[in-house]
Amino acid sequence: MDTNRQNTESSLFLVRLWSEDAPEGQPRWSGKIQQVVTGESQVFHSWPEMVAAMQRMLPQVDGEAQAQEALTGVAPTGEKRPGNPLTRMFTR
Repeated sequence: MDTNRQNTESSLFLVRLWSEDAPEGQPRWSGKIQQVVTGESQVFHSWPEMVAAMQRMLPQVDGEAQAQEALTGVAPTGEKRPGNPLTRMFTR
């Protein structure tokens, strides 16, 4: 098996994060995600919004539910699973 081969189904994203004041007076994390090759970009104000934007920019793949759970810490059933530090950052 050639372990140096890269998967041809890959995408490169640039993510910029910043803190801003939310309407409730609490700071919140927002950001912009850009698909580097196409230049397509979207602004987001929560971790789930970022994941959704990324998913819209990616081609459909097998195992999408497992990928969603890995990124968000939320199972397909809606059950939250702790442990992802980025999820915790956006839910403070």
